[in-house]
Amino acid sequence: MNIFDRWKKVYESLNLIEINERNLLNNYDFFDNLGKEQIWPVLKSNAYGHGIRQIAEILLKRDFEYFVVDGYQEVLEIRKITKRPVLMIGTILPSNFSKIKWKNLAIMIQDKRTLIALGKLNKHIKVHLKVNTGMNRQGIEIVDLRSLIGEIKKYPKLELEGVFSHLAGVNDSEQIKRFEEVIKIVENNGIEIKFFHLAATSGVGKIKNKKINAVRLGIGLYGIGKGLKPVLKLKSKITKVREIEKGKKVSYGGTFVATKKTVVGVIPVGYFEGLDRRLSNKGFVKYKNKFYPIVGRVCMNMAIVNFGKVRPKLYDEVEVISNNSKDKNSIEKMAEICETIPYDLLVEINSSIRRTIV
Repeated sequence: MNIFDRWKKVYESLNLIEINERNLLNNYDFFDNLGKEQIWPVLKSNAYGHGIRQIAEILLKRDFEYFVVDGYQEVLEIRKITKRPVLMIGTILPSNFSKIKWKNLAIMIQDKRTLIALGKLNKHIKVHLKVNTGMNRQGIEIVDLRSLIGEIKKYPKLELEGVFSHLAGVNDSEQIKRFEEVIKIVENNGIEIKFFHLAATSGVGKIKNKKINAVRLGIGLYGIGKGLKPVLKLKSKITKVREIEKGKKVSYGGTFVATKKTVVGVIPVGYFEGLDRRLSNKGFVKYKNKFYPIVGRVCMNMAIVNFGKVRPKLYDEVEVISNNSKDKNSIEKMAEICETIPYDLLVEINSSIRRTIV
């Protein structure tokens, strides 16, 4: 344990993220019961801002084939708590392949250069071939599929374990048809594939082809969506309380002007911590089960709350992000205010904020 980790154990933090274990497992089980596909939890981008180690630790209570991440740095975070298999679906520079420990690890390939670099290692490595079915982001073209399969056969230690793609939208029937064409091409080339995977959260239980047998579960795992239970709560403490007179301005640019004498409080959460600047004069926090507006511009490490006639005590607790989707300060409501998607706000939550499992 390094000095920073030891310090975190004794240092009382102003800001704290609570990860609700029951909610996370309930969300996983909800999707696991929807269809017959295997559910693979996606933990990229610090587990969508929740904390990759905390989420992985909780999910050890469930049985599945792979954690899914973007890159090797995330694999190393998971390795601190478990040796469970991990699938990397992001791009890795071939020059790094010799430095990677490949046990219980699979990698996405989408080009010949990557394939050759892996093959030259002469190690048993599981690969998942990504094919472009219409999103036009990652993946080889379908017309190049037979050729790349031929290249894979040149390296007997490479195990083509999976073939996959990604949907631009769950109702994109054309992409689904193209992926079914991909399945036929692969099978006609004499390769037995263990996993075909195509869908993310919104596609669980909706794709009827029985050969598509795994789903990469992302945002739904964290409780964003109808009927799901948000997993993350961010709490902070009030670090300054003051009364301001009518006509006084608050924060940079004076974008808030008090219309009457009012009490304002400072919380040590700003856009560095992940409180989006678009919530300036629009967002809310919860204090003693009531909602109070954020006033003035959100600063780098602070925001100011209008408590009206209420005078909170110094270091009283406030809830900055609620894990109740109906609350004014839930991630879903915040995303509506900011005219963005919940992903955008979640991944901006700073990884330096202490996280605890409750």
